[in-house]
Amino acid sequence: MNRREFIKNTLICGCAACFGGVCFSNPKSLEDMFFFKSKNDLPRRVFLESCSLCQLRCVKCWRVTNTEVHTLGYLKFEDFKKFVDDNPVVNEIDLALKGEMFLNPELDKIIKYAHEKNIILTAYSGVNGNYISDEIAELLVKTQFRNIVFSIDGATQDVYKIYRVGGNIDSVFENIKKINFYKKKYNSKYPELTYKFIVFGHNEHEIIPAKEKAKELGMGITFDTNYAPAYSPVIDKKMVKELTGLSFDTLPEQRMSENQFIMCQALFNRPVIFYNGLLRGCCMADENRHFDDINVFKDGYLKAMNGAKIAYARRMLANYKTPAHKDLACSKCFMYKQLKKHKFCLMNDEMNK
Repeated sequence: MNRREFIKNTLICGCAACFGGVCFSNPKSLEDMFFFKSKNDLPRRVFLESCSLCQLRCVKCWRVTNTEVHTLGYLKFEDFKKFVDDNPVVNEIDLALKGEMFLNPELDKIIKYAHEKNIILTAYSGVNGNYISDEIAELLVKTQFRNIVFSIDGATQDVYKIYRVGGNIDSVFENIKKINFYKKKYNSKYPELTYKFIVFGHNEHEIIPAKEKAKELGMGITFDTNYAPAYSPVIDKKMVKELTGLSFDTLPEQRMSENQFIMCQALFNRPVIFYNGLLRGCCMADENRHFDDINVFKDGYLKAMNGAKIAYARRMLANYKTPAHKDLACSKCFMYKQLKKHKFCLMNDEMNK
C-alpha cells in the first residue's frame, strides 16, 4: 500500500507538534536509522518540553480527562544548558508541548542561552498566551524566537471560554499586541505569530471574525478540525469547508496528506524529550509509555537515542515485517497498529521487500 492509499483509509491523529512541517530525509543506509554512531549523527532538531504546567483546563486536555499520564514540572535552566553544551549538533528546539511554555520561571535564561548558542527556538506545538510578561515579550523579539502558535478557538470571550476553560481571550490579544509592539520597535519579523483555530460546532460562526482578528494582529491563521469529533461536532460542514478549506470531519483525516508528517518519524529525526529528561520519543507517548529508563540529561542524548527499546521501535516502524515487541509503547499504539494492519512501510515501499 502506498502513502496516499494508507492515508485515505486510515485515521491518524496528528498533534500540534506536527505543525512545524517536519519531513523525513532518507538516511545514508538503513542501519543509520536504527543506530546513531556518534553525536554528530543525532537528530539536529528536538522537542524539549519546557513546562507541563498550565493555568487552563481545556475540555479534552489530559489534565481533565486523564491526570495520571503526566507529572507536573518545568525544564530547569541547568538541564537545558547541559543538554545544549553536550550536544552542539542540535540547532533547533521546540519548547512548547504538553504545558504552557510561559509558565516556566526560568524561560528567560533558556531563551538567552539558546540565542548565545545560535539555536533556533520555536513554539509550533502551541501556547495559550494568557500570560506573557513585558520582559519575555521583548526578549522573544530581541533573540529572534522563530515562531509561536497561539491556540485561540474563537474570536470573543463568550465562545473562547467554552473550550479554553479559565482563559481570557482579551488577555491573549493584549499579549500578542505586546509582542507586536516590540517587533515594530526593533524592526523585526520574528517571532512569526500564528492564530490556530480548532473548529467546533460552538465556534464555527466565529471563523470570519477570527480571520479578521488575525489580520488585525498581523498573524497568519490556521484551522484544525477537532481531534475528538464527538465533542461539539461541526454543524455546517459545507460552510466550514468554504471558509477554511477543511474537507475532513476529523483532525486525523485533515492532518495526513502526502507531504505531512507521520508522528512516528519523530523517533528517527525529531525526538520528544520530557522536561525531566525522559525520552518520550514521539508526541503520542506519555510518562507511562517512554523508552527505557535512560535519562537524556543524566545519561546523554546519544545513549538515550541508542537505547535498546527505541532502537528496536525504529526497526518496527521502518518495516512492518519486524515482529512487534510487547514491552514497547509503540506496540500498543494505535498508530503502529494501523501501519501494520495496512502493511505500510514508514520510509518507502522498497523497504517492504
